[in-house]
Amino acid sequence: MSFFWLILQPVTEEEQAETERREQLEAKESYYKNEAKKNRRIAKYSLDADNKRTYSHRAEVFEQKAQNAEKALAKSGKSGIIESEGVNGLEQAKKRDHKIFITDVAIDKITKSKVKILSIDQNARIDAI
Repeated sequence: MSFFWLILQPVTEEEQAETERREQLEAKESYYKNEAKKNRRIAKYSLDADNKRTYSHRAEVFEQKAQNAEKALAKSGKSGIIESEGVNGLEQAKKRDHKIFITDVAIDKITKSKVKILSIDQNARIDAI
């Protein structure tokens, strides 16, 4: 079993603010999509014509809001504050259940492993990998 110990660089306040803003936009987009789906389902199975019309309209409103949030999210990705250098189209994690690929850039940031329970020789072997 191999262990990779990455040294993370500190995040600036500007990057932190941009990350928080993106998370809020992603949360809004997800909320609007779920509400649109819920209202479509209610409209589909509703027996009353007025309810069908009401919930269909609500679904359209939420779908429009979801599209606007998606556009705003795409714009924020082009701001250049947070750059993904060296990723070259690899999948990045937005949620916990997605895979995160370790790139050459991340591996290059590793200096030496210092696992306390291992000997110096074992740490050197890990560095050689």
